[in-house]
Amino acid sequence: MASLLLLEYPGRLGDTFWRTRGVWLWHTLFVSWPVLLVLSLTASLRDFKGGDHSVWPGTSKERLAVAFCTAFVVIGGAIPPIFFQRTLSVLPANLDAITQMPDTAMKNFLMSTLGTAILLLRCVELFGVHVQLIGCLSKYRPRGEEPVQCTEEEVLRYLRLRSQLRRSLGFIAAVISMALLHAGTFRALLNQALPAQPELLPASFLMAYGIYFTGGLACCYLPAHKTLTDVGEVLANQLVRSSLGSRATWKEWSEEQQAVRAYLGLQGSALQDLQQAIAVLTPLLASISALLLGPG
Repeated sequence: MASLLLLEYPGRLGDTFWRTRGVWLWHTLFVSWPVLLVLSLTASLRDFKGGDHSVWPGTSKERLAVAFCTAFVVIGGAIPPIFFQRTLSVLPANLDAITQMPDTAMKNFLMSTLGTAILLLRCVELFGVHVQLIGCLSKYRPRGEEPVQCTEEEVLRYLRLRSQLRRSLGFIAAVISMALLHAGTFRALLNQALPAQPELLPASFLMAYGIYFTGGLACCYLPAHKTLTDVGEVLANQLVRSSLGSRATWKEWSEEQQAVRAYLGLQGSALQDLQQAIAVLTPLLASISALLLGPG
């Protein structure tokens, strides 16, 4: 309902609106974007609650590491908007008439700002989980010492961090993809309304953004996933050792190890691996899809 009020739809949905494919497709994505952002924000606030379940690290050293990684993302994420400003400066003056929505430029700016803020919050969550996993790995596998015996609480914490990491990946990929699809439909709408100026928003920009954000997402998520797997392997070995002892047969050891690895999520199926790969590649796939949404 808030999305509909944002677009000021009452009295504007005439026959012309529905006959123009680019208009209603762009409006549909525009009203869907706030819904996704609110869902992501709600999940983020739950993950940032205080206590042992928070993704925000507990030590100052870990928080400094998260802040440093977040600053790096802010610097890298500021590069696309800088190049995008050149395109915005040549948009037509009758933009509201083309989009059939009042104050289009202002509302686009507000939605982009909100999306950037929530995306940044999700990146903080991803880095917070990664830093906590690094701390777990140092604790469970100290150098030159015997491994620390893990407890049931630590196993549950690992499973929680795994869930939070995957949820962060999903929301980050969804927010970026929605933004790219929105830009693609906006490009199609401009091309349809202004056929004499087909390069107001070049296709190369969308592809470059998709490749850029896919690379950035991979650089943020894949190291965290690697650390998650390393922590899980250490926990699995310790759980098997504490469960069977030193007198277990090879068959008992193998069966117990498979059961523990399955419980910790270390034996993912090919479908799960494919889902994670698609999530990382979602920005690129969204860019390609955005280019197919309209003419030009």
